Amino acid sequence: MNKTKSFKIKDRLISDSKPCFILGEIGQTHNGSIEKVFKLIDEISKTGCDAVKFQMHFADEESTLDEKFRVKIKNYKSRYDYWKSVEFSLEEWFRIKKYCEKKNIFFISSVFSIKGVDFLKKIKVPAWKIPSGEYESDDILNEIYKTNLPVLFSTGMMSLNEINRLHYKLNKKKIIHSILHCVSSYPLNLKKVGLNNIKIFKKKFNCPIGYSDHSGNISTLITAMVMGSNILEAHIKIGDNDKGPDSSSSINIKKLEDLCKFRDDLFILNNNLTDKRKLPKDVIKMKSLFGKSLTLKNDLEKGSYILENNLTFKKPGTGYKKSDIKKFIGKKVNKFVSSKRVLKKGDIE
Repeated sequence: MNKTKSFKIKDRLISDSKPCFILGEIGQTHNGSIEKVFKLIDEISKTGCDAVKFQMHFADEESTLDEKFRVKIKNYKSRYDYWKSVEFSLEEWFRIKKYCEKKNIFFISSVFSIKGVDFLKKIKVPAWKIPSGEYESDDILNEIYKTNLPVLFSTGMMSLNEINRLHYKLNKKKIIHSILHCVSSYPLNLKKVGLNNIKIFKKKFNCPIGYSDHSGNISTLITAMVMGSNILEAHIKIGDNDKGPDSSSSINIKKLEDLCKFRDDLFILNNNLTDKRKLPKDVIKMKSLFGKSLTLKNDLEKGSYILENNLTFKKPGTGYKKSDIKKFIGKKVNKFVSSKRVLKKGDIE
């Protein structure tokens, strides 16, 4: 089995030895409103999420009037027109990046054009996110590779053979990268998620492995984390009433917060193991409290003999144990002994 390699996104180590890195994918949830971008950043930054992830689209660079809608969007004649409506200027992207820094959360963006690469280089992203549909865009990828920054590849439209070739090429070029299992279906039916590929990828590829989700189901994301994902990408909406092309594939802010809390708990659980060969002091204390000791079923007067059928065990476990029962059978008590107390050595002659 290949040993999973690690890398850093700025100062954050992506590794099996560290908590899962979570990206909150905004996509076009902002609907072209920079004010809503800031609101989304505000909400996501409170959850414990590591990064806000955007999509940098430019209609003239990547689309035509012939592009069909994946989901029909009201008031737009074509998807080209929709892409136009969600564009931001370089100055606006700088403001967005600066606001992320103010909120102490990473800014990461998917890129779909050379213009997008140029913008993101000027903004100084800490890592590149390659969306599923761009794995054959050599013009874009070659420009990205020149930056020597980590590359996160979604594989939603790639076969295993294509992923193999990509991984080989990236290793040959010495490109730091992560491979993210993904299925490009919106929303993704649970029966088609295929999280088994996370384990397959972790065995097969010597790089951090992740999962990019389109199910909009927190159970999918939690399971992907338990199965060893080093990176998780989840589409985010503020509330369940948010409308947009990705809303059915998104989780809300509360569920993102729950996901981040689970990530932190899972890391503690995986990295603080107990040795059952030796009980810790607090468990030994509980064992004394909840255990049982040798006791009489009925009171005995002074001079009476202890018979086996008058012996039982009651809490707490601070007295004699089951293995000590023969020490008391047939012995005479030297005083009145109550059945409401555990037996003690001084009770018998």
